[in-house]
Amino acid sequence: MSVTDLHISHTIANGIKYYVDNKVEFEALFFDVAPALRDNYYNKLASLDIKFDVALRKRHEKFPLITISIDEKSADTFQPLGNRGMQGQLSLLVNQDCDLNIYCDDLDAMRILQRTIQSSMLIFKKNFLAMGYLNMQFVSSTSLDIEDDVITSNVDVYGRSLRYRAQRQLNAKPPEVAFNLPWELNSTIIEN
Repeated sequence: MSVTDLHISHTIANGIKYYVDNKVEFEALFFDVAPALRDNYYNKLASLDIKFDVALRKRHEKFPLITISIDEKSADTFQPLGNRGMQGQLSLLVNQDCDLNIYCDDLDAMRILQRTIQSSMLIFKKNFLAMGYLNMQFVSSTSLDIEDDVITSNVDVYGRSLRYRAQRQLNAKPPEVAFNLPWELNSTIIEN
């Protein structure tokens, strides 16, 4: 399991705190709505008790909820020949498709969280790069839908996923001691 989900959760929590602590910056996110609605959105964000959970769990009772799931694969366009990295290290380039799933029982909370999360990922992108990520980019989002898979008690739950692609480089220093394991095939013929 990667630690990218922890980095993203931390980024979202810090971004929400940043926008709650800086109302002027929050209002700039919603420049395209009336001032009264901006105030309502700000007050709603400040009052939200956002939960983070694993993406595998199906039963949830408290919303809004954010889950993160990650699929990892080899970087499809480039790999160092023989996985040779710098300074004698071995290197593997990977793409991580990160789905940030937002579940809300309130449509305004969904609107607020989507924009706040996307803005948080932008303002803290430099932190991802400082931790060794090669890139962290927004790819797409799903359409807003009522989630039948999320079981609750008598409340419609709306869901939307924001997909980000994290590009990372995994480096491993080879052991300095040579392995003394034989590298040969011994064929055994089984006779009846």
